[in-house]
Amino acid sequence: MGKKMALSRVIPEMYICNSEAFGEGELGRERQERVSNLRVAVVGNGLLGQMILGCMYGLGVGNVYFFDDSQSICRKEGWFLYGHTQKIIGKKKSELVAEALHQINPTVREEGRHGRFTEAFIYKFNPNILIDATNDPLSKGRVLGYALSSSSNVVPVISVASDDSKGAITCYWPKNLNRRIKSLKEEPDLESILHREFEYKEQGSFTSGIIAGLTTEEVRKFAFQYGDEDRKLESNRRLVYNLYSDTRRGMRSNLKPNPIPRYRKKRVLVVGAGALGNWASVYLSQLGIGQVDFVDFDKAEIRNLNRQIQLRGRIGEKKAQILSERIREIDPYVKSRSFDGKLCYDLSDDDVSSGIRRIRGQFLRRENYDVILGCVDNKEARIWLNEFAIRHRVPYIDGGTHPKEGQLAVYLPGITSPVGEQLDLDSFPDGGTSCVDHLNPSVVMSNAIIAAGMVGELLHIFDYGLNEKPLDGPFSYSTSLPGRFYVEKRIAR
Repeated sequence: MGKKMALSRVIPEMYICNSEAFGEGELGRERQERVSNLRVAVVGNGLLGQMILGCMYGLGVGNVYFFDDSQSICRKEGWFLYGHTQKIIGKKKSELVAEALHQINPTVREEGRHGRFTEAFIYKFNPNILIDATNDPLSKGRVLGYALSSSSNVVPVISVASDDSKGAITCYWPKNLNRRIKSLKEEPDLESILHREFEYKEQGSFTSGIIAGLTTEEVRKFAFQYGDEDRKLESNRRLVYNLYSDTRRGMRSNLKPNPIPRYRKKRVLVVGAGALGNWASVYLSQLGIGQVDFVDFDKAEIRNLNRQIQLRGRIGEKKAQILSERIREIDPYVKSRSFDGKLCYDLSDDDVSSGIRRIRGQFLRRENYDVILGCVDNKEARIWLNEFAIRHRVPYIDGGTHPKEGQLAVYLPGITSPVGEQLDLDSFPDGGTSCVDHLNPSVVMSNAIIAAGMVGELLHIFDYGLNEKPLDGPFSYSTSLPGRFYVEKRIAR
């Protein structure tokens, strides 16, 4: 009885930001209920699969079934849902992943299966959607074969893959979802679905994050759509993110990758340990960066878990401290510190009475960071960071999100215009946009995507410095765009 009462308190707090983003009042709650009724199966518990599962638990998908037939055979296999500090050697990945996911959202009904995907295992679950998150064309072929079988009631398939610089997603939406007549099915495009270009490649961090966010958005659209413009990806169309393309799209690259990426001497500051900061920490933990520090003054709350999944199991603790400890669990060689305070011009009376400490620019200057990531949700902090970057000529990447969209901009001293000019920060509304303040509810998808884009641009700076031009303008994402993301070519000097 006590457990049921505890969960009854978790459900409304956990989903409050989701439901407010989905619509006002009863409409938002009804849409959250549709998501909760979904049955989604995920094949593959690698880095991409874990990120998709983390996103779906934040979204509130009610029934999740996942497959993986591998075990953790060495301490190197930490990924991000479980770290090197845990006793992982010899354990089944499906069990380790399930333990972490339950901390994110205990209301999800899940089953992790240690084994290869087979029709016998999946038949009883009867999923609404099948997601293959491996880089294995044979696995994707098995999943597609089940979806096309007469016994499966024509299940939609989302096929995804990634490597260290690219990520791809293809959706197959059968036209007759409620029929079993084979002749009425739209034929799948095997070239787009199998993603053979990614076979035998190791899955990347930020590339997996972008694809995980896009995948979860398609799952949400299967449950409901905001309006006529909020359409699912076209069936059989492959959408590709590519860090080495100046448009960040397509399989063709026009930039040469760094042959030996080494980042152990690099120092990164993440300002803000909310949704963007959480996902940035996930991606940074996989890259072998020497030092990653975090700044935030807030504490973790249950309502944060719908998009701040690194806070799982740590409610009531300082967010920056949690992220610093998480990144060291995943990468035992990284140096990381947390700073409890606020970057601002002056503290408000409420800040002073709450005991919030002001962090001054002189302190950041002494730390000599190579890049600063601005993951904050209020106007004043973003303007402060923009001016600090200009004054001290520090590369700065700013990100911001809303439930249906997001945007990032890159400032490279002497190369691009400041972030304040690119995004016109002065025109932004005053105040924060946090879910706690109910000013602007937040969801997991846009945060996972924009944080991934920010980390991708950070690597672009590390790899090329002043030798290659960064983004020509802001990188924008919108759930209503047919291509989902684009670069506004209008800002660079």
